[in-house]
Amino acid sequence: MNRLNFLVVLFFLATIAVFSQNKKHIPYTVLKGETVESICRKLTITPYTLLQLNPDIKEGLTEGQLIIVPNKEYKPELDTQVEGDYVKDGFLYHKVLPKENYYRLRKQFGVAKRILRKHNLALRTGNLKAGQIIKIPIKAGAKMAAIATPETKDTKPYLVRPKETKYSIATRYGITVEKLESLNPDLKGTVLKMATIINVPNTEAIPDANDDFMTHQVEKGETLFGLSQQFKISQEELITLNPDLEDGVKEGMLIRIPKTTLGANTSIFVPNIPENTHLKIAMMLPFMSNKSISFDSNAEDKKKRKAAKRLNRVTDFYLGAMIALDSIKKQGVSVSVNVFDTENSIATISSILKNNRFDDVDAIVGPMFLNNVKFVSQGLRIDSLAIISPASSKDHSVFASKSMVKEVPSDELLANKVLDYIKRNYTGQHLIVIADDEKENAPRVNRIVATLNTLDSVQKVAVLKPEKGYIKLDLFKEAIQEKKENWFILITKDDV
Repeated sequence: MNRLNFLVVLFFLATIAVFSQNKKHIPYTVLKGETVESICRKLTITPYTLLQLNPDIKEGLTEGQLIIVPNKEYKPELDTQVEGDYVKDGFLYHKVLPKENYYRLRKQFGVAKRILRKHNLALRTGNLKAGQIIKIPIKAGAKMAAIATPETKDTKPYLVRPKETKYSIATRYGITVEKLESLNPDLKGTVLKMATIINVPNTEAIPDANDDFMTHQVEKGETLFGLSQQFKISQEELITLNPDLEDGVKEGMLIRIPKTTLGANTSIFVPNIPENTHLKIAMMLPFMSNKSISFDSNAEDKKKRKAAKRLNRVTDFYLGAMIALDSIKKQGVSVSVNVFDTENSIATISSILKNNRFDDVDAIVGPMFLNNVKFVSQGLRIDSLAIISPASSKDHSVFASKSMVKEVPSDELLANKVLDYIKRNYTGQHLIVIADDEKENAPRVNRIVATLNTLDSVQKVAVLKPEKGYIKLDLFKEAIQEKKENWFILITKDDV
């Protein structure tokens, strides 16, 4: 080996040594015949430490099993001393003084009683005692001048098991994939590998398979009160099941909900996505790249204004679809998308079908407009291929196959659903129909009003229609009955 190669190898080994020293925990492969006790003797650690790092080994070890152990080469930074107490891993370890109570602790350290109980199991069942060592989380604004840059770590090591993904691990600990990546910056843009040790929240994991609970992802605007009302569970129970809720409800959080609290008619979607799922999507939309379109609202040419309005709808749909696909990716699904401009032309669509393979595509989103959808459906005839027809509420039954997915229900279906709901729930309310003055809509209005008038105890359905483009306020006042609950039924094709 020449001198240059020798130096490169030395540098490589030195880099590995430095890197390993910076890892607080490392993976360890269990050898034949090894037990918890023998491993602890070998590594000079206590069984408590080993079990704390690997709660799943209580039932025993097997040869070849990967576990987490402390790294002997790890060289932690010296703890910061604060007035006799000490700081470690983002906590102040404080010895309770005689006559010290929660009020004094809050005044001195700026921490509430509930936060102390959250981080100190002994305080949940007992009171403060002199000489007791308690953990106080360090946070911005804490009244400890001696700490210039407090740590904010509240994590524990986790050993990645076979077939686990970022999404599955994030779900187990009630966080988003983004939060998991923020705890582990090296994971961003990479595939999670087995036997990697990563940081996860220092909380109890949500069991992988538990029929008694479901996982709910908090949406924007949801509150603790709203969640308790939605799932018929007290706020205290929610916090007990999800301790992180004590710090507030945050968008994207994954929380546990007992299934026993859900009513019989409650329908909640629980994602059950198999590992290593890959979706191949083709999107066919009329972007009209072959034409010049003016977005001037004052343009005199009605065709140009109509084309601009249509393109706005297409781009809005496209952006919404991309957001939905991005959401699917965050749940661990690999998605590939091919986008085609149909130019709203049968000839262009025919060329797309002829020059591209679709036998390995899972779904086609589009094309828009009924005739185009019909052409694609009849031109491909692949049973395993889902064709999603967007934006059209017209009848697809003439050509639709089993794999046809219609995004917008027909007006007739919506009307029948509303009528069914009223029939099931009507108990004497006053019914008021608001209809437009379009002649083509008149038969539908008359049919629905006639159906409503057949309900028991209905005197007569009030019908309001616009005159010269609007309905007068006095007509509303006359139609409304003050001593009854009023139900309004809107029957119109006018978006306004």
